[in-house]
Amino acid sequence: MKDPALTTTVCSASCGQTLARSHDHVVAQCNVDALIAEKFPVLWVIDSICVGWNETCMKNADGAYCNDVIDSWDVASPDTCGDCWILTLSPAIKALWAWL
Repeated sequence: MKDPALTTTVCSASCGQTLARSHDHVVAQCNVDALIAEKFPVLWVIDSICVGWNETCMKNADGAYCNDVIDSWDVASPDTCGDCWILTLSPAIKALWAWL
């Protein structure tokens, strides 16, 4: 997000807690394996929102939002050892291992 105030609002603890409760509500009301359509789990909807929230709200050790840090990098020489790069790749690596 290009608006730091909006990012701070979206990334509030209460917003994250509401998303977590929404996930739990879907699990409680539906079977975890319930499908919206063939091969399309009902949890995909809320989980994709949660993943986006987690990525948007990720901060480095200095407290800066990682998306802002990554946006500021020179494309030719990203800080591939920086905590934002590693934090951003971590969920993707975990997801990859889940499919292996």
